[in-house]
Amino acid sequence: MAQNNSVMHWSSLLQRGTEVLHVAGQVVPKQKTHGARTLSRVQISTMALKDNLMVAGGFRGELIFKYVDKPGVAFCTNAADNKNSVTNAVDVYESPSGATRVTAANNDCTVKFLDAERCSLLSRFTFPWSVNNTSVSPDGKLLAVLGDSSDCVITDAQSGDSDSQRAPGLLVLIGLAPRRARPGDGEPGQDVPAVGHAQPVGAVRGAGREDRRGP
Repeated sequence: MAQNNSVMHWSSLLQRGTEVLHVAGQVVPKQKTHGARTLSRVQISTMALKDNLMVAGGFRGELIFKYVDKPGVAFCTNAADNKNSVTNAVDVYESPSGATRVTAANNDCTVKFLDAERCSLLSRFTFPWSVNNTSVSPDGKLLAVLGDSSDCVITDAQSGDSDSQRAPGLLVLIGLAPRRARPGDGEPGQDVPAVGHAQPVGAVRGAGREDRRGP
Protein backbone atom coordinates (compact mmCIF):
# COMPACT_ATOMS: atom_id res chain seq x y z
CA MET A 1 0.00 0.00 0.00
CA ALA A 2 1.19 3.52 -0.84
CA GLN A 3 0.92 6.57 1.36
CA ASN A 4 2.65 9.92 0.87
CA ASN A 5 6.38 9.13 0.57
CA SER A 6 6.30 5.42 1.32
CA VAL A 7 5.16 2.04 0.00
CA MET A 8 4.45 -0.64 2.59
CA HIS A 9 3.95 -4.39 2.29
CA TRP A 10 1.29 -5.58 4.71
CA SER A 11 1.37 -9.21 5.86
CA SER A 12 -2.05 -10.46 6.90
CA LEU A 13 -0.36 -13.51 8.42
CA LEU A 14 2.10 -11.57 10.60
CA GLN A 15 -0.25 -8.61 11.06
CA ARG A 16 2.47 -6.10 10.40
CA GLY A 17 3.87 -3.95 7.61
CA THR A 18 7.32 -3.72 6.07
CA GLU A 19 8.48 -0.66 4.18
CA VAL A 20 9.44 -1.49 0.59
CA LEU A 21 10.13 2.01 -0.75
CA HIS A 22 10.93 5.26 1.06
CA VAL A 23 11.19 8.42 -1.06
CA ALA A 24 10.89 11.25 1.47
CA GLY A 25 14.53 12.17 0.93
CA GLN A 26 16.84 11.93 -2.06
CA VAL A 27 16.16 9.09 -4.52
CA VAL A 28 19.25 8.05 -6.52
CA PRO A 29 18.93 5.54 -9.41
CA LYS A 30 21.36 2.61 -9.51
CA GLN A 31 21.18 2.37 -13.29
CA LYS A 32 22.74 5.43 -14.90
CA THR A 33 20.91 5.03 -18.19
CA HIS A 34 19.82 7.84 -20.50
CA GLY A 35 17.10 9.90 -18.84
CA ALA A 36 17.84 8.72 -15.30
CA ARG A 37 17.88 11.48 -12.73
CA THR A 38 18.01 11.92 -8.99
CA LEU A 39 14.67 12.80 -7.38
CA SER A 40 13.76 14.19 -3.98
CA ARG A 41 10.70 14.23 -1.73
CA VAL A 42 8.45 12.23 -4.04
CA GLN A 43 4.79 12.10 -3.10
CA ILE A 44 3.46 8.84 -4.51
CA SER A 45 0.32 9.10 -6.64
CA THR A 46 0.09 5.58 -8.09
CA MET A 47 1.85 2.22 -8.16
CA ALA A 48 1.83 -1.20 -9.83
CA LEU A 49 3.52 -4.51 -9.14
CA LYS A 50 4.30 -7.50 -11.37
CA ASP A 51 6.54 -10.34 -10.20
CA ASN A 52 9.42 -8.59 -8.39
CA LEU A 53 9.18 -5.22 -10.19
CA MET A 54 7.30 -2.39 -8.53
CA VAL A 55 6.71 0.86 -10.41
CA ALA A 56 5.56 4.03 -8.66
CA GLY A 57 4.50 7.42 -10.00
CA GLY A 58 4.51 10.81 -8.32
CA PHE A 59 2.48 14.01 -8.17
CA ARG A 60 5.16 15.94 -10.09
CA GLY A 61 5.49 13.48 -12.97
CA GLU A 62 8.04 11.19 -11.30
CA LEU A 63 8.51 7.55 -12.29
CA ILE A 64 10.38 5.01 -10.13
CA PHE A 65 11.43 1.39 -10.82
CA LYS A 66 12.11 -0.71 -7.72
CA TYR A 67 12.91 -4.44 -7.59
CA VAL A 68 11.45 -5.58 -4.29
CA ASP A 69 14.09 -8.30 -3.83
CA LYS A 70 17.00 -5.86 -4.27
CA PRO A 71 18.15 -2.86 -2.25
CA GLY A 72 17.86 0.67 -3.61
CA VAL A 73 16.00 2.07 -6.60
CA ALA A 74 16.85 0.62 -10.01
CA PHE A 75 15.73 3.63 -12.03
CA CYS A 76 13.96 6.94 -11.55
CA THR A 77 13.19 9.92 -13.74
CA ASN A 78 10.61 12.60 -14.43
CA ALA A 79 8.32 11.13 -17.06
CA ALA A 80 6.16 14.21 -17.65
CA ASP A 81 6.83 17.13 -19.96
CA ASN A 82 6.43 19.50 -17.01
CA LYS A 83 6.63 19.12 -13.24
CA ASN A 84 2.96 20.01 -12.76
CA SER A 85 1.81 16.89 -14.61
CA VAL A 86 0.76 14.16 -12.19
CA THR A 87 1.60 10.55 -13.04
CA ASN A 88 -1.96 9.27 -12.80
CA ALA A 89 -1.41 5.59 -13.53
CA VAL A 90 1.36 3.08 -14.15
CA ASP A 91 1.18 -0.49 -15.38
CA VAL A 92 3.61 -3.38 -15.82
CA TYR A 93 2.87 -5.93 -18.54
CA GLU A 94 4.44 -8.47 -20.86
CA SER A 95 4.77 -7.54 -24.52
CA PRO A 96 4.06 -10.04 -27.33
CA SER A 97 7.83 -10.65 -27.54
CA GLY A 98 7.96 -11.62 -23.86
CA ALA A 99 9.75 -8.46 -22.70
CA THR A 100 8.56 -6.61 -19.61
CA ARG A 101 7.11 -3.19 -20.41
CA VAL A 102 5.94 -0.26 -18.30
CA THR A 103 3.29 2.32 -19.17
CA ALA A 104 2.96 5.72 -17.50
CA ALA A 105 -0.13 7.90 -17.97
CA ASN A 106 0.18 11.59 -17.18
CA ASN A 107 -1.68 14.88 -17.06
CA ASP A 108 0.51 16.05 -19.95
CA CYS A 109 -1.88 14.15 -22.25
CA THR A 110 0.56 11.31 -22.97
CA VAL A 111 1.04 7.61 -22.37
CA LYS A 112 4.70 6.58 -22.35
CA PHE A 113 6.06 3.06 -22.92
CA LEU A 114 9.34 2.02 -21.33
CA ASP A 115 11.48 -1.11 -21.47
CA ALA A 116 11.74 -2.38 -17.89
CA GLU A 117 15.11 -4.09 -18.31
CA ARG A 118 16.91 -1.25 -20.11
CA CYS A 119 14.91 1.50 -18.35
CA SER A 120 14.59 3.26 -21.70
CA LEU A 121 11.73 5.14 -23.34
CA LEU A 122 10.35 3.20 -26.30
CA SER A 123 7.45 5.34 -27.49
CA ARG A 124 4.76 7.77 -26.47
CA PHE A 125 1.16 8.28 -27.56
CA THR A 126 -0.44 11.72 -27.34
CA PHE A 127 -4.15 12.37 -26.70
CA PRO A 128 -6.29 15.53 -26.70
CA TRP A 129 -6.93 15.25 -22.96
CA SER A 130 -5.18 14.33 -19.71
CA VAL A 131 -4.84 10.55 -19.39
CA ASN A 132 -6.21 9.20 -16.11
CA ASN A 133 -5.78 5.46 -16.55
CA THR A 134 -4.73 2.75 -18.99
CA SER A 135 -4.97 -1.01 -19.24
CA VAL A 136 -3.09 -3.38 -21.57
CA SER A 137 -4.70 -6.60 -22.78
CA PRO A 138 -3.14 -9.87 -21.51
CA ASP A 139 -1.55 -10.55 -24.91
CA GLY A 140 0.10 -7.11 -24.83
CA LYS A 141 -1.41 -6.06 -28.14
CA LEU A 142 -4.16 -3.58 -27.19
CA LEU A 143 -4.26 -0.53 -24.94
CA ALA A 144 -7.42 0.94 -23.40
CA VAL A 145 -7.05 4.64 -22.55
CA LEU A 146 -9.29 6.79 -20.34
CA GLY A 147 -8.98 10.43 -19.38
CA ASP A 148 -10.70 13.80 -19.11
CA SER A 149 -13.24 12.75 -21.71
CA SER A 150 -16.42 10.69 -21.80
CA ASP A 151 -14.83 8.22 -24.24
CA CYS A 152 -12.67 5.12 -23.86
CA VAL A 153 -10.18 4.82 -26.71
CA ILE A 154 -8.71 1.43 -27.65
CA THR A 155 -5.50 1.44 -29.69
CA ASP A 156 -2.80 -0.88 -30.93
CA ALA A 157 -0.22 -0.98 -28.10
CA GLN A 158 2.66 -1.05 -30.57
CA SER A 159 1.71 1.67 -33.05
CA GLY A 160 -1.01 3.68 -31.33
CA ASP A 161 -3.23 3.07 -34.36
CA SER A 162 -6.90 2.88 -33.41
CA ASP A 163 -8.06 1.52 -36.77
CA SER A 164 -5.64 -1.32 -37.49
CA GLN A 165 -7.46 -4.27 -35.96
CA ARG A 166 -10.55 -5.43 -34.12
CA ALA A 167 -10.89 -7.50 -30.98
CA PRO A 168 -14.29 -9.21 -30.78
CA GLY A 169 -14.97 -10.67 -27.35
CA LEU A 170 -12.73 -8.18 -25.52
CA LEU A 171 -14.41 -6.91 -22.35
CA VAL A 172 -13.48 -3.53 -20.92
CA LEU A 173 -15.04 -2.36 -17.65
CA ILE A 174 -15.19 1.42 -17.41
CA GLY A 175 -15.62 3.40 -14.19
CA LEU A 176 -17.45 6.70 -14.66
CA ALA A 177 -17.71 9.87 -12.62
CA PRO A 178 -21.45 9.30 -11.83
CA ARG A 179 -20.26 6.17 -9.93
CA ARG A 180 -21.50 3.69 -12.49
CA ALA A 181 -19.62 1.11 -14.51
CA ARG A 182 -20.33 0.01 -18.05
CA PRO A 183 -18.93 -3.08 -19.79
CA GLY A 184 -18.05 -2.18 -23.37
CA ASP A 185 -17.01 -4.17 -26.43
CA GLY A 186 -13.34 -3.59 -27.12
CA GLU A 187 -12.96 -2.77 -30.78
CA PRO A 188 -10.12 -0.45 -31.87
CA GLY A 189 -11.34 2.51 -33.87
CA GLN A 190 -14.64 2.73 -31.98
CA ASP A 191 -14.86 4.79 -28.82
CA VAL A 192 -16.95 3.24 -26.06
CA PRO A 193 -19.59 5.81 -25.05
CA ALA A 194 -20.12 6.73 -21.42
CA VAL A 195 -23.36 6.21 -19.53
CA GLY A 196 -25.43 9.31 -18.74
CA HIS A 197 -23.97 12.80 -18.90
CA ALA A 198 -20.47 13.25 -20.28
CA GLN A 199 -18.00 13.12 -17.43
CA PRO A 200 -14.25 12.54 -17.18
CA VAL A 201 -13.51 8.84 -16.89
CA GLY A 202 -11.41 7.74 -13.96
CA ALA A 203 -10.57 4.04 -14.23
CA VAL A 204 -10.42 1.10 -16.59
CA ARG A 205 -10.12 -2.52 -15.56
CA GLY A 206 -10.21 -5.90 -17.22
CA ALA A 207 -9.03 -5.03 -20.71
CA GLY A 208 -8.63 -8.32 -22.48
CA ARG A 209 -10.88 -10.53 -20.40
CA GLU A 210 -13.08 -12.85 -22.34
CA ASP A 211 -16.64 -11.54 -22.66
CA ARG A 212 -18.81 -14.18 -21.01
CA ARG A 213 -21.99 -12.15 -20.91
CA GLY A 214 -25.05 -13.82 -22.29
CA PRO A 215 -26.71 -12.64 -25.52
